[in-house]
Amino acid sequence: ALIQIANNLPYSQLTSLSLDLNLNLDFHSSSDSNSDPSIKDLEGFNAIKNALPESQLVTLNLKRNRIEEQESVEIADILPHTGLTTLNLRYNSMKDTGAEAIAKVLPETKLVSLDLGYNEISIRGVEAVTNVLTETNLVSLNLEGNNIEDEGAEAIA
Repeated sequence: ALIQIANNLPYSQLTSLSLDLNLNLDFHSSSDSNSDPSIKDLEGFNAIKNALPESQLVTLNLKRNRIEEQESVEIADILPHTGLTTLNLRYNSMKDTGAEAIAKVLPETKLVSLDLGYNEISIRGVEAVTNVLTETNLVSLNLEGNNIEDEGAEAIA
């Protein structure tokens, strides 16, 4: 179903897409004796990611999809080529690597709202994002539930 959605995105007028808990970045079923149980099934993720630059989407919700560092770097790579203004990556596992990758391209994006809550981001990732804030269009940034402590709160302030 995700591949079908992705294939139709460039031809649709869809401006908002919520895939909360839907990209199936699950590990392969252990019942499949031919697959390594530690390898993720990224087919749906890759299809959606590759369709984004040609789509009309302005809002994308990828909350709770087991997006880890590598996938978040891939998302960051395509962000400047999309029309997204709102991106929700809440409850994934991007960590500092993902936050830094997004921070690097953030000034080149159209994003006005970014949710990175609960992504295991530390002060390093928070500082990467906050250091570019004045160069971005962001008016809403959520870093709730990360490991930012007092030092990270000071970086935001």
